[in-house]
Amino acid sequence: MNELAERAIAHELAVVGADLEERLTRTVGLLRSYRGENVADDVARYARAEVSVDDPLRSRMTESSDPHGVGAAFARPLERG
Repeated sequence: MNELAERAIAHELAVVGADLEERLTRTVGLLRSYRGENVADDVARYARAEVSVDDPLRSRMTESSDPHGVGAAFARPLERG
């Protein structure tokens, strides 16, 4: 079962990695082609958007049980309490 799980994980990582590489390559191309007329205005608009739009991926603290101690095994020393 471990071998099957390892192969499935390796396959999934390869698929995700290929998609990520393609998206990053496309983004780098867009950034390289950017020729802003007024960079200061672009930066100001970006800064305003950062504080005026709610972040849909904002993290929140949650509580959950960890009966097998998996979280504790990977926690950094400061987080272990």
